[in-house]
Amino acid sequence: SSSSSSSSSSSSNSNNNSSNTSGSNSGQPSAGDSSPLLTLVLGAYNLAILGWTSDTNLYKLSDEASLDDYPLDATIVTGSTANSVVATAAVVFARCFVETWIFSHIGATKIQRILGTGSASFLYSGHLQLSPSDSELICTGGTFDGRILLWKLTTTAKGEVEQQNVVTHEFDGHQGAIFSLRLYSGGNIAVTASDDRSARLWSAPSVSLGCGVVDLMDDTDAPWVCRSVCRGHGSRVWDAVLVGGKDKPTIATAC
Repeated sequence: SSSSSSSSSSSSNSNNNSSNTSGSNSGQPSAGDSSPLLTLVLGAYNLAILGWTSDTNLYKLSDEASLDDYPLDATIVTGSTANSVVATAAVVFARCFVETWIFSHIGATKIQRILGTGSASFLYSGHLQLSPSDSELICTGGTFDGRILLWKLTTTAKGEVEQQNVVTHEFDGHQGAIFSLRLYSGGNIAVTASDDRSARLWSAPSVSLGCGVVDLMDDTDAPWVCRSVCRGHGSRVWDAVLVGGKDKPTIATAC
């Protein structure tokens, strides 16, 4: 990711409505042009959204957002339309909070910071995904002691994220830090990789994956159960991805 030409500061307060803005960008199409395809690019301390127009021109939606903390993952919450070239992105950070940013022709502006669950002060891994209905932002994090945290934030049609009636779940199973956590199928399937030299496949109880249940959660309302544990690695597992479908789930790991 290229370096940002300007910086922005963020407040440590929860739900902070700030106006931290980076400079504007003139390379994007004007409102009324065909809606572009958007791609999010996340760097060590910056975030950018790129767009492709119908004639395959590549441009930045705005200058990059300069982040004050270490980001783990980000996702686009709302994209541009033919009448408004603007996008909203959500970012989850290692210190267990989520920020939302808006990108437009005037620059990248932080909207708010929402504190995560109180179960952990630091995350080793994290992943964000919109629910199939786009009404919830599913937030997940892996801790140093092998726990998986799951919480959900309500999203609005305008791309705003609200922390109301948050239901938090906590999963155990790994015996070491969770280095990677990835969501699939609208948050109904998850894959984790750990320092304990294993990878795990999780899914909602209602999802049929052609395999049984390894661990039953103490939380009977837990949205996930562990379907499979992949052991036999000679060293810690840094990453794991799902490469097969529901009928024949296959996990690829990197050590």
